[in-house]
Amino acid sequence: MIKHETEEFHFQAPLAFTNWITTDPLTHPNEPHYDEDKAVVNTESIKCRNFEPGLFASYHIYPYYPDSLNYQEDYLENKNKDGKVDTYSAYLKDLKLVHTLPILVAEFGIPTSRGMGHKSVMGYNQGGVDENAQGAMLIDMINSIRDTGYAGGLIFTWQDEWFKRTWNNVMFDIADRRPFWSNIQTTEQNFGVMSFDPGENYVCCYPDGDPGEWSSEEPVLTSNAGELYVMHDERYLYLYAKADKYDFNNDTLYIPIDTIADQGNKTAKDYNLTFDGGADFLIKIHGASDSHIYVDRYYDAFNYHFVESRILSDYPQLKNADKKNSGVFDEMLMCYGYHLKVGGTGDEVPDKAYETGKLLYGNANPDAEDYASLTDFSYGDGGVEIRIPWQLLNVMDPSSKQQMADFREEQVFTPQPYDSFSFGLGVAKKKERVNISFGGSYSYPEWNIPTWHERMKPSYYELQDYLEQYRSNKSGNK
Repeated sequence: MIKHETEEFHFQAPLAFTNWITTDPLTHPNEPHYDEDKAVVNTESIKCRNFEPGLFASYHIYPYYPDSLNYQEDYLENKNKDGKVDTYSAYLKDLKLVHTLPILVAEFGIPTSRGMGHKSVMGYNQGGVDENAQGAMLIDMINSIRDTGYAGGLIFTWQDEWFKRTWNNVMFDIADRRPFWSNIQTTEQNFGVMSFDPGENYVCCYPDGDPGEWSSEEPVLTSNAGELYVMHDERYLYLYAKADKYDFNNDTLYIPIDTIADQGNKTAKDYNLTFDGGADFLIKIHGASDSHIYVDRYYDAFNYHFVESRILSDYPQLKNADKKNSGVFDEMLMCYGYHLKVGGTGDEVPDKAYETGKLLYGNANPDAEDYASLTDFSYGDGGVEIRIPWQLLNVMDPSSKQQMADFREEQVFTPQPYDSFSFGLGVAKKKERVNISFGGSYSYPEWNIPTWHERMKPSYYELQDYLEQYRSNKSGNK
């Protein structure tokens, strides 16, 4: 490359190749995974002649991977000015000691996805981070890069990318259809400081306590419990439940969903519920802090893929997982790490999974002062607004209307078409027995051209204000 530019264009520019922590020149004594520390690719080994600009070192450095960043003992002793553990700047300092060349952090970032792929001891996780927290984390990392004397850093990334995949749920979607919808459960799609939100100009529904978006909609279901409305877009299925004589803080609202034929529970043993059809999913709204979406054990993709296959060895095998109509609904879990043994210490760290089906209360309207991007539901004007990510309904591609087929029968995750979903609505006072009937169904047309509009996340404006100091040189730094 240097020869070509020099001879053809009489031009030379500083040059680097992209590297990352896994192939750095350092030894990580507490790295749990041998493969993550067995190879070195070192820029310092390359010597140049007749190349005036020179080489520089270039690394992708994220705060949550590889696992040595969470377990390396000397890194854990490093504290920031607030006295909190700061393994990120500890690594930056360590890496600088083995380089004479300038170092560029060519990628660093934090995704604002609902799903999470890795956890950092600092709380700077790969996903599960609210948009309001993303900016402060990015600025903190910029400060660490600057204070350590690096040449600079590049934030990953400018815009969200709907086509990306993530290791812990890649098996649950259809590769060729990823660009047509927004999977908020996938961390790799949501690193941007600019979001591509569904809708040509605005999202069809923001769960924010104001049901104004539903005023022109007709209910999908009307029962003795109340009315249920349904909408959708490229990211969520939206529900608005307006129940009669419903006390949000004390009563429990139940919404069973029938998504796939010839399976599903007709009872929910743990909740004293019965249904007149097969419920594949069950939404439970019980106040602001105890609300969830559950899945029929037979249709539990996490259990089938990670537990029954023994990819995760620390989770117990669930009883009657291969039995239809067991009456059991499972928490919806997401894996973010496997069982490991810490190098040097031999400490055992169990498999890692968290309840991604837990629904968070808040205000999902970006224009609101109390905006919380990870909001799943809100209450106001006597009704509950809920949004459920498509993947939490075992939908592999909403744009072509394909869901997970019966993977226990197929023995693999394969897509099959669906036409519509059916819903029920019930309200329980304390622990009384409730019989819930499925009512009208909800369907929608397929699409090959998604709708979207640009929206700057709060982190964009925080970065804009922070970086102004470098434009005006107010800080004295050049």
